[in-house]
Amino acid sequence: MVKRRKDSAPARLRPVAEVVEKILDRCGLRKQRDLFRLYASWEEIVGGRLASHSQVLRLRGGVLEVRVDQAVWMQHLQLQKRYILAAVNRYLGEDLIEDIFWRFGVLEDVAANEHPAAEEEPRPVFGAELEPETEELLQALPDPRLRETFRRLIGEAKGRA
Repeated sequence: MVKRRKDSAPARLRPVAEVVEKILDRCGLRKQRDLFRLYASWEEIVGGRLASHSQVLRLRGGVLEVRVDQAVWMQHLQLQKRYILAAVNRYLGEDLIEDIFWRFGVLEDVAANEHPAAEEEPRPVFGAELEPETEELLQALPDPRLRETFRRLIGEAKGRA
């Protein structure tokens, strides 16, 4: 916990979205956030028909890797690549993705991954100290439970890095 000096001014309250963006940038988690956004919104970006045959895998540098379940759909997606690339970057609000790499394979069942198996061990919570700048950003959040949740999430993310 960061102790404030008595002569320091109280933290200015900021919108949660602003604080979250700054924390993600400070902790190097922006790429994961962008990948999650693409994964969660893939159907919205490319449409239901294309999304039913493809799935976002990973983001490496500026290359988005997408798994495709059938060769004919891979060819179709390749022909639509520049339109999909433009739609992805438009969705992200900036030109983060330079290319799309199509990978042939079986699509994962998303519903099965939403609920981990009961015998799976819970991940440990890492109690790493946060940088003073990150702690100061957290202090700008008005809700103490939200601040603590972010502290825990940042600690876990740093522990996996």
